[in-house]
Amino acid sequence: MGRRTVSEWILETQSVSKSYGGVKAVDQVTLRVKKGSVTALIGPNGSGKSTLFNMISGVDKPDGGRILISEKDVTGYPLHKFFQMGVYRTFQNPRLFFGMSVLENTLLTVKSPGDNPLTALLPSKWLKHELNIAEQAKEILEMFRLSEVYKNGASEISGGQIKLLQLAMVLMANPRLVLLDEPIAGVSPHLVPIIFNALLRIREQGKTLFIIEHRLHELFEVADWVYVMGRGRLIASGQPSDIIKNDRVKEEYLGSSIV
Repeated sequence: MGRRTVSEWILETQSVSKSYGGVKAVDQVTLRVKKGSVTALIGPNGSGKSTLFNMISGVDKPDGGRILISEKDVTGYPLHKFFQMGVYRTFQNPRLFFGMSVLENTLLTVKSPGDNPLTALLPSKWLKHELNIAEQAKEILEMFRLSEVYKNGASEISGGQIKLLQLAMVLMANPRLVLLDEPIAGVSPHLVPIIFNALLRIREQGKTLFIIEHRLHELFEVADWVYVMGRGRLIASGQPSDIIKNDRVKEEYLGSSIV
């Protein structure tokens, strides 16, 4: 019996569809995301991008089709199951605990043996692990230029810093696949290169990034492959240089230059 071949694809959707009130938000979308890649998902507002992300991350269930993570059928899995499998999702509107500090939010994505009631009363079982986690969090916050505000509440930092905090939480969670929904939306221009450098650092650690973003010039600088959605359907895919020249894509963007 031959050795089983390991797939190069960490994510696959097969004819995935979703409707709301009779309107097809996502219509028979089939795509694949390669392990270790930076893959972009673009399209005009209302084209179905976030709905697709919702199904891939367990926020919503598809009406039809299949979703595979590393060849395992995970269609209809709830959000926490995707997280357990190493899939981490950020949202357009950040989902943070705004009453907690920057550091506390960063630590929330890590499970500690001290959280278990059976070991909580035995510090020798988890104290070293807790110290290692704290040191890791310190290094990550320094990487994302958040070390000076680690005591601040998440409600007290800027919008750009909130985006960086989300990325810090990604690294602490140590996922295999990261879904990023508009990571630089609403961010001041001087923070954009900092955020994209942070994304590249995440990729260098062997993570796969699947990104929705409207600021295409910056996105295309780092993307290996691009999928384009329009009116719920996948209308094009290719390298950034090919997508820029694609007439169908230009038409979806109302004939304007897309970058």
